[in-house]
Amino acid sequence: MDANLHKPQHAASWASYVEGLVPLGEHLRGLLTDPEDAQLEQELYRHIYLILSQGFGGLVYQSATYPDFWPQFSTMYNFAISNVDDTYYMTPLDAEGVYKITGLRGSAHLVDFQIGSEHFFYSGLGKLGPPLSNYDLDEEIEITADGSFSVILSANRPAGYQGDWLPLDAKATHLLVRQVFYDWSTEVTGSFSIERLDVPAARPRDSADKIAAQLGNLTAATKNWAEFVLGHTRNLRERGVINRMAVRDFSQAGGVSTQIYMDGLYDLQDDEALILELEIPGDCFYWSFVIYDELWSIVDWLHRQVSINGHAAHIDSDGKFRAVISKQDPGVPNWLDTGGYIRGGLFGRFNRCPGELNPSMRKIAVSQVLRHLPPDTPRVSPAARDESLRARRRAIQLRRRW
Repeated sequence: MDANLHKPQHAASWASYVEGLVPLGEHLRGLLTDPEDAQLEQELYRHIYLILSQGFGGLVYQSATYPDFWPQFSTMYNFAISNVDDTYYMTPLDAEGVYKITGLRGSAHLVDFQIGSEHFFYSGLGKLGPPLSNYDLDEEIEITADGSFSVILSANRPAGYQGDWLPLDAKATHLLVRQVFYDWSTEVTGSFSIERLDVPAARPRDSADKIAAQLGNLTAATKNWAEFVLGHTRNLRERGVINRMAVRDFSQAGGVSTQIYMDGLYDLQDDEALILELEIPGDCFYWSFVIYDELWSIVDWLHRQVSINGHAAHIDSDGKFRAVISKQDPGVPNWLDTGGYIRGGLFGRFNRCPGELNPSMRKIAVSQVLRHLPPDTPRVSPAARDESLRARRRAIQLRRRW
């Protein structure tokens, strides 16, 4: 029998799926701050594989008809400045579908359901669209005594249904669930399920043409995501936001609607440090800072102290928050480790914070750090730092990330 008789009309060969990856590395290398940096070049190639791997979830595994929450960002899928305090679960949506979400709330500081638009955020295709709504689980949905909940998500409330319901915008393309952890030592991860009620329960086998279309988009999605993250750092450098921070609005770029953001690059030698100083305005519900690299990925946050949040931060006796950004450990609580990178960035998030944010930064020698901090700044010994890093790693691993 001629094998071609059963070849699907639009199916492609293996070579057609992978050939687009060959020129991608050289193209993206040209977008680096320093294309001749051999270390950064290899990190870029690793990053391409990371995005390609993550893209399988968004383009192949996902289904708006048969949804399943999958981890979009994590310690492994580390890109696009995801938050180290968060776990992220994503699923595409059909705006005409009827979805039921059930689960256990857990004890995270915040559980946020974000309805998004366009296709970029979950698939890497097209353009980045603005969030359509953010729902705080505690404010929008009844949580029972045992921590469980159930909610319907649809364009219209189902006839006769009296339970919790959230409207689904006609432009909706995906749902992102954020769990934000503040006290890493005590807060417990929640669990969530989603099903579509207006289709049969059994999922049919994917056709060859459908698979071919999905696989055929992986290279384009990888290129799109990589250009996006590299463009962020490039934009900041061209604007001169170096060794300083600027307040940013990410509310139309996937950010939380109640959150203000702060962003800036650093450029430091091994014996230099930046001191960030900021008066935290009022009683913020949540705030944090994190170090990222030139690829807009968080520096190894499982094994290094590259982040700090408002629960863990030390506030000085004058009411100000001061952090030290450096490669060398200065032996103070609010150290943000650059992880050996001489160039990178610092990103801040401030949720429900009254008042203005006015950060200042100054560069000094690491040997002079203590002279620029209040005299009563606590000290952290090497042994204490080692134990805090181990506690940090345990807390992150105990979250449900997969």
